[in-house]
Parts: sequence; structure tokens; C-alpha cells
Amino acid sequence: MSNSRKTLLFIPFLFIILTYCSKTNTKSKTKPSVTYEQVKTQLTYCYSCHNPNAPSHDDILAPPFAAVKKRYLMSYSDKDSFVNAVSSFAENPDADKALMRGAVTQYGVMVKAPFTEDELKQVATYIFENELPEPAWFNDHQKQMHGANGMGMGNGNNQQKSN
Repeated sequence: MSNSRKTLLFIPFLFIILTYCSKTNTKSKTKPSVTYEQVKTQLTYCYSCHNPNAPSHDDILAPPFAAVKKRYLMSYSDKDSFVNAVSSFAENPDADKALMRGAVTQYGVMVKAPFTEDELKQVATYIFENELPEPAWFNDHQKQMHGANGMGMGNGNNQQKSN
């Protein structure tokens, strides 16, 4: 077989390989349905307590949204149930239905958010769909209080007080 014929046979093979590799290496990222601009007013209000720029765990009024998202995803992994659970809690906060019991013990139950149900669902959708800012101390705190995998109660210093 001549070199030119080998080259002609090799070109379609190379094309198939390159096409396959480009498809398998591309992350399929869907565009978020809610943008920051759509929820900017609500997030500004929320960040007054869930401040991702707080200098330490002791200088924040509520857990950062990165922690809220992580905890809610443990119980509500699909978008619809996550959005419904987060927005329902924000609309009518109640210690008995709180997933983050340690946060309720430390900070108390959050105040009712002054937004409509649709606005709360937009914020919850934004939280679900986007990467959220984490305070500089967040990862160390997660490991200390919740163990290496972030699921346990860590060193036990944050055990909920019984009545």
C-alpha cells in the first residue's frame, strides 16, 4: 500500500478519534435558569446574615449559603425538591423543620424572609444552580465540626442541647 493511500485511510480515522475525544472531554454545563442579576436584591438582603465574607465562624449571623447548599443537597438532591425545601423553610422558618440543627442552636431560627414565594424559589434555584462563595475559614470549619467527609458531628463540641 502506498504512503498516500495510507494517509487517506488515516484521515477519517483521525477525524473520528478527534471528534470522540472532544465530546468526551467537554463538560456538559447547562446555563443556569436564574442569574445573579435576577436575584441580586434578595441576595443582598440574605447576605446580611449569610455573609460569605465574614472573617470567622464567630463573626457570621447565619451559616454561609455554601453550607446551606451542602446540607440541603444531602437530603434533597434533585432541583425541584431542593428548591421547594429551601424556599419553604425561608418562607416559614421553624426550628422543628430545620435541617441545620447546629446552626439553629448557635444562631437561633432565621427570621422570615420578606419575599414572595416566587422570589424565594428564584433564590433557592440560584443557590442550587450556581457555585457559591465560601468564607476563607469554611473548609477548615467543615472538617473540624463535621469530620473529613462533612457528614458527622466532628469533635462533638457542637452537640445540640436538650431541653
